[in-house]
Amino acid sequence: MRSLAVSLVVVALWFCCVSSAGASGIEPYAGYCDPEGEMGGTFILGANFSIGPVTAAAPIFIEPGAAFWRKGYSVYGYSWSWTYIGAVCNARYDVAPEGSNVTFFPFAGLSLSLQRWSGKVSYFDPFSGQTTTADESDSEVDFGLRFGGGVVFPAGTMTFVARAGFETNGGADYLFLTGGLRF
Repeated sequence: MRSLAVSLVVVALWFCCVSSAGASGIEPYAGYCDPEGEMGGTFILGANFSIGPVTAAAPIFIEPGAAFWRKGYSVYGYSWSWTYIGAVCNARYDVAPEGSNVTFFPFAGLSLSLQRWSGKVSYFDPFSGQTTTADESDSEVDFGLRFGGGVVFPAGTMTFVARAGFETNGGADYLFLTGGLRF
């Protein structure tokens, strides 16, 4: 629990630094993620800041942000639980820039991520018929690569953003589908 609190403080400091760097929008989001293996899907929460465009020649934005998900499941007497907290930095290319006369526009993105994930395994010993008190736990910090895209629907001062993508990392790779509001 203490490590979760420390991780959340680090993410909050990350956002404070970004907001003073000229953020042009913030995008809290929620959605669905599907980690690898037999885990099944879970709920993902996060937020991105939009900075840019960073070049005058192309509509490229930098989006630092953070994501969080947690999932537990049981198979054959083993119980696993995963907690993922990630700091993400997206490079977003707007295919149709926001000044265009369109009601929505797509974008593509590529991200580097730094995440802290933890996994815990506990099990029941079927041979002795007793609950085994042995507990195997692991907690790491890994680098990852996230890629995907999405669609933006401008609506006055707020904008709806839908994203889909895949993140590969040293912990639990996952697909994600999220929706958020940028303002």
